[in-house]
Amino acid sequence: MSNEMPVPKKKGGCAKAFGIGCLTVFLLLAVGGFFAYRGGKAFVHKLADQYTATAPARLPEVQVSDAETSALIGRFEAFKTALKEGRAAPDLTLTARDINVLIQKNPGWSSTGGKVYVTIEGDRIHGEASVPLDKLGGYLKGRWLNGAGTFRVETAAGRLLVFMDALSVRGQPVPDQYMAGIRSKNLAEDATKKPETAALLQKLESVTVRDGTLRIVAKPPR
Repeated sequence: MSNEMPVPKKKGGCAKAFGIGCLTVFLLLAVGGFFAYRGGKAFVHKLADQYTATAPARLPEVQVSDAETSALIGRFEAFKTALKEGRAAPDLTLTARDINVLIQKNPGWSSTGGKVYVTIEGDRIHGEASVPLDKLGGYLKGRWLNGAGTFRVETAAGRLLVFMDALSVRGQPVPDQYMAGIRSKNLAEDATKKPETAALLQKLESVTVRDGTLRIVAKPPR
């Protein structure tokens, strides 16, 4: 894809969520080419009508007790603090339910609340997103991107790798001519260029999705 539309950047989100809280941004990046200027305003308007909606999609809401929420956020924050301070940290294992609770209930992830919902099947993360496009202006003002994607997430040589295997928008599969470029792009590449995110990833041994869970393993302290 070429002439991709810039996506508004949010500070700190990817570092806090280890990439998972940024599925909204990944979806925007992946379909940005649909809203590029290709042949005039009429073309952009047609794409906006076809691939965006005038209202958000309603995503599932996790029913969880205050005690469970507090315990989960505490476990996540303890892992993150130990990582930053260079102390030994037990492996952090999160189910899809855990991730959705963090997305919906963790104050630090407020920008994704109500906009992203994930499930995990085997070694794939499936993310649904409903994203307001007002900040992109023009024909997209007042419209929403309601999409779903299937992702592979892992680390290699200190890099976070997020690849999208499948994408649909408003229930329509994205055409193969677009998916060819999307599948080969590491959607976390720009986020991991931030010094704070890169430093955090250097402290991780691995990030893997296996058997329906996300597992984050810290390197032993030196």
